[in-house]
Amino acid sequence: ERPLPTQLQGQAKGNFPSFIRKTDQERCQNLQKNIFVDWKDLEWEISLKLDGSSLTGYYNNGETGICSRNLELMDNDENSGNSFIQTFNSSGLKDAIKSIGRNVAVQGEMMGEKIQGNRENLTGTILFIFDVFDIDNQQYMTPRDRLEFINLLFKNGYTGDIAPILNSKTTLHNIGISNITDLLSFADGESINNPVREGVVFKCVTNGDISFKAISNKFLLKGGD
Repeated sequence: ERPLPTQLQGQAKGNFPSFIRKTDQERCQNLQKNIFVDWKDLEWEISLKLDGSSLTGYYNNGETGICSRNLELMDNDENSGNSFIQTFNSSGLKDAIKSIGRNVAVQGEMMGEKIQGNRENLTGTILFIFDVFDIDNQQYMTPRDRLEFINLLFKNGYTGDIAPILNSKTTLHNIGISNITDLLSFADGESINNPVREGVVFKCVTNGDISFKAISNKFLLKGGD
């Protein structure tokens, strides 16, 4: 992974919480039998994979917490200049999950100025939610349940965004994908404001724990991770 700039490092509270899964989709190249044999008839939600910094904000048994990809961070005055802490608070996510009071971890991509080169040329910092993890049931919400929960977040003051959804329900056959070459070709394309996107993420419509990512070769050739 690329080293984090100073404003993203912050004071660590500890390791990433054991009751939450890290945001790390498996690459499609490692799941070819699953994708094209075991899962070939499944329906998928397809979203943009964004090139920022992964943020996880959680509410669990009355306590809130904020994490980078690998660490939980101190949410205190001394750490107030940290971009993760600022975004957790300024986006309204912290107050929204407290208001809802359900044990969940909301995971998103923090994008904007001074973050991974700001490939999307965004002003300020924006959080794009891409997953919601149900802590009590230890599983990811399905796309439908996730969007319902995000709507609750908006109603309770969340002011960020969600990762752009390219297709809410489709099969691989319907979009002309029958092998890994087709899939990687599909991963190429435009992002929000950049002509080259990092890639795409496929999530099963009926099972939140079945998902994978396809990274654009054009993105990799331009020096992305």
